[in-house]
Amino acid sequence: MINITDLRIGNYIQVRWAVGDMHELLEIREINYTNHTIKHQLTINDDKLEDIVGIVLNETWLNQFGFNVNERVASKTANNETQFNISLYSDTYTQKPCWKYDGLNTIGKIKYLKYVHQLQNLYEDITKERLSCYEN
Repeated sequence: MINITDLRIGNYIQVRWAVGDMHELLEIREINYTNHTIKHQLTINDDKLEDIVGIVLNETWLNQFGFNVNERVASKTANNETQFNISLYSDTYTQKPCWKYDGLNTIGKIKYLKYVHQLQNLYEDITKERLSCYEN
């Protein structure tokens, strides 16, 4: 389950509205940290945190965000000339691939990115720019 404090306005998520029914590319428009609910562009009522699912970060998403993807490395230069690079990593516990960012200039400070919202948040923290893939 996603932690409410890991979400920000502008993050892309999926919401489980019915059994097996998921809607991709919903953008968070409002977050209620007290009630653990969010609103997005299709919201009539607040969606509960337990209905929110992260979107798995993959090469398709990286391309949509404007990253150059070559083999196991994805890179993007922000408008302020900050270079942002991540590399493909195989999780030794789950054996599932994920992406990692190790450019925090601190030994042992590596961020593992499995979901789109994690990439969006880290990219904004590092470059001070919002990462989006379509016009609002």
